[in-house]
Amino acid sequence: MSSLMIRLRTASLLLLRVFFTAFWLGWLSAGCTSQPVVAADSAGPTFTHGLLAREHWAQNGGVSTLTEEQRAQVRLLDELVHISVTRVARLPISTSPRTDAIATCRVINQVLIEHGYKLKIPTDLISNALTPGLKEGDTSGSSRTFDCDTGSFIYLAVFETLKQPACLVEIPSHNFVRLKLRDGTTFNWDVNDAETYTNDQFRQGDPRTSSPFSRATEAQGHFLADMTPAETQAYHTGLIGSVLRKAGRADLAFAELQAAVAARPYAAGLRNNAAWDVAVALSLQTPANLDLALQFARSAVAQMPHDNNYIDTLAAVHAARREFDQAIEVEKTGNNDPQRIQAYRDKKNPADLGWD
Repeated sequence: MSSLMIRLRTASLLLLRVFFTAFWLGWLSAGCTSQPVVAADSAGPTFTHGLLAREHWAQNGGVSTLTEEQRAQVRLLDELVHISVTRVARLPISTSPRTDAIATCRVINQVLIEHGYKLKIPTDLISNALTPGLKEGDTSGSSRTFDCDTGSFIYLAVFETLKQPACLVEIPSHNFVRLKLRDGTTFNWDVNDAETYTNDQFRQGDPRTSSPFSRATEAQGHFLADMTPAETQAYHTGLIGSVLRKAGRADLAFAELQAAVAARPYAAGLRNNAAWDVAVALSLQTPANLDLALQFARSAVAQMPHDNNYIDTLAAVHAARREFDQAIEVEKTGNNDPQRIQAYRDKKNPADLGWD
């Protein structure tokens, strides 16, 4: 490559960085509660870069300075996006937007495969998906994992760079990506299966890592609906609450989760996570917070009555409130964990038991 071409390419990349940085800061000012930064050597940010930055901010206890490992995660995201976009640009454009969408998704899936990606549930965070060697038992550092939401975020970064309208979609205990095609139709892509499914197939539980759900459940949880950027960030905040708590910022975790609940009041998972944070963090257990946690946990169970993890959270909140008899009875209807039941019999506060 000539020196002139190198200078032109460098100038183009700098212009792109300025544009995306301005876009991201504008989006933050429109409603983000925190302002994490993106690594200076990132070619982004895309929306996914911003979510990754929030994870790093949470891991660092509310500080935006990045470690070298975190910078490497940003570079890997850049690489996945760059390779995918380059390959997609070489694809022939057909007369069928759906055919083109399938081809694009298959390119991204192939790039992930070539980078050692395999499905592992759960892969809790985008940063986990961008860290090598997370597959259980792997010591080579060559394998990487993803699941439905962390994989979807990688796809969304590619789509944003391609200027392909796309969004995250949630169904009970599962997520996928929806594209809006040039002919006005939509197209669903399940990243776990690397396959397309209709809304009815998702309702029936056809994808291998999903379960059937009713129309009533769909309406109550806003499932199968396009998620806005604000809703997507609120969903992601539910993933990083425990990260903040582990970093010694339980106060910030609970504040972030309360803001997320306000943005997605229909999301049982966010209410469950907020309630759990109070149950396991002694510093949060004020009378007002314990009342709010009980309200959140009860409403989450009412919405998802067969989710044993939500039932366990409600039991833990009762124990944190020193309502041990109720904690025992509720736990018996959930996972019926003997160790938890014994802890409640011994009148133990969950915050003293090291539960995550």
